[in-house]
Amino acid sequence: MAPISPLKQVHGSKAKAGLRILATTDLHMNLTSFDYYADRNEPSVGFTRTVSLIRAARHEAEQAGAAVLLFDNGDSLQGTLLGDWAVGKAVKDHPLMSAFGRLGYDAIALGNHDFGFGLRVLDQILSHSTCPVLCSNMQRRTGAQPWQRKAILTRHLRFGDQSIPVRIGAFSILPPQTAKWEAHQLEGQVVVADAVATAIAASAELRREGCDLVVALAHSGLGHADTAPMSENVTLQLVGLDDIDAIIAGHTHQTVPEAPANELASGAPVVMPGSGGSHLGVIDLVFELAENGKPSITGQSAHLRAICTVQD
Repeated sequence: MAPISPLKQVHGSKAKAGLRILATTDLHMNLTSFDYYADRNEPSVGFTRTVSLIRAARHEAEQAGAAVLLFDNGDSLQGTLLGDWAVGKAVKDHPLMSAFGRLGYDAIALGNHDFGFGLRVLDQILSHSTCPVLCSNMQRRTGAQPWQRKAILTRHLRFGDQSIPVRIGAFSILPPQTAKWEAHQLEGQVVVADAVATAIAASAELRREGCDLVVALAHSGLGHADTAPMSENVTLQLVGLDDIDAIIAGHTHQTVPEAPANELASGAPVVMPGSGGSHLGVIDLVFELAENGKPSITGQSAHLRAICTVQD
């Protein structure tokens, strides 16, 4: 059962407005609830069931008069026999890109495993994306790339009959070790920067460009608050950054907020929605108008919804 959302305050209110952020991560091409290696049904995974959660969560927010954003946090393309088939047979009409388009994803991030098929194949797949593809701390040494460092999205917040546009900035980071892990595909072709330094620079840049809200798509585990430079897992370092308002984490396949969520009691709300489509991450933000007429966050919550609640 999902906890009571602060969006309940928004419905019918002239003083408050809401924004719901929905997130998936580490799908690893588990589009269906089926284990292709074991040749059996596997109810603990399956994006087709996550889709039901996405649609329900979107409907709830819209009924409350709240705006909605939908993100994926990477490691979506590799991991099942279906993923191998899609690359070998259907790269020009990749089923996951089609699904993301039909569901209206606002941006997708790249994870380390998304580079496992090589840059040429990745280029082909991402050329069919209907939304921005983000990877802020990896850049190609030469040539064009199908991903971008950041994206700015616009939503309208409803304060009663008043509709106020807000600019929402998004960026993404992945483990710097990706270039080493995928050296057989990436050696000499990319440059990867420190994830935390990139997050600080990207979020500050988005603020300078007039963003009212900044969302970090962090393909990264929790890590520690004092993690060294070029570390793999850095989410706990991002939580306290002033310019970041919400964080989608991933990579380590944990479920947050659940244990160890005690370290995340303050700072930006964080969700890490497991793997294989097992959970949907939901971050709800409530806004009030400040004296300068700009929306300001006055309430927030984060929770997960599990596909075990979805009937086949």
